[in-house]
Amino acid sequence: MPLLSVHNLSITQARPDRWLRYQAAPEKLLDQISFELEEKQCLAIVGEQHSGKMPLSLALLRLHPVSSGQIHYRGQDLLTMNRQQLRQTRQQIQAIFPDHFTGLNPQHNLAQILQEPLSVHFPQLSIAEKKHRLDYALQLVGLSDPNSESESSDPPRDLLELWPDELSADQRIRLALARALIVEPRLLICHDLTAGLDSPLQAKILNLLLDLRDTLNLSLLFVTHDLAIADHMSDRMLILHRGSIVESGQPAEIIRHPKHSYTQKLVSSTTTI
Repeated sequence: MPLLSVHNLSITQARPDRWLRYQAAPEKLLDQISFELEEKQCLAIVGEQHSGKMPLSLALLRLHPVSSGQIHYRGQDLLTMNRQQLRQTRQQIQAIFPDHFTGLNPQHNLAQILQEPLSVHFPQLSIAEKKHRLDYALQLVGLSDPNSESESSDPPRDLLELWPDELSADQRIRLALARALIVEPRLLICHDLTAGLDSPLQAKILNLLLDLRDTLNLSLLFVTHDLAIADHMSDRMLILHRGSIVESGQPAEIIRHPKHSYTQKLVSSTTTI
């Protein structure tokens, strides 16, 4: 049984126009897409802006309404779960989105940011247990090593006392990773994770993610606009274009022998990393 199974998923969005006397036809954001993700696998979904990537990521978290289709996680339909079942499942499915600055509460320091998901999913933990999880999560993402390049340049201060605006872009991504991993998920959705980073920092984050996948036996759904990054990260790849999957298969095969015209365009404009 696959870890995640999406079958004929469609999402439409109304297009009201107050200047017209008629209702515009609904816009198709996703059109009957289907795919599976196996345990410990990394599946890349590649597409440009407005390809349907964001509605898909949100729908997998039950944060976007679905018009039709099914989403099964470990054999259970996400779309029919009650609130308690959904909370348990969200502990196992975590996501990281590209805007890491606004995604972090500016009024919370690192300790508060990391404690929040623990309070939701593991309220019974003692203070000592929470502290252990915080330290381990920071260690996993490379934020706790005093010799790390991502460590604060202000040694007298405890790392957990820092605020989001005191972190670099690289550090904020690592913090977002730590916040997702602290609840011990099985599936991590990474949506344009390294957007805005230069190539050396991108490589560090991507290699960290691959290490975390092996260390924690994670399954990854890697959503990106960058074909080269998808090739570097994934076991399987899907090409998403205007809400439809136009190509799927092994990354090397898709890149060497692209069949769809959109895939050919992506390959021709891509440089390897």
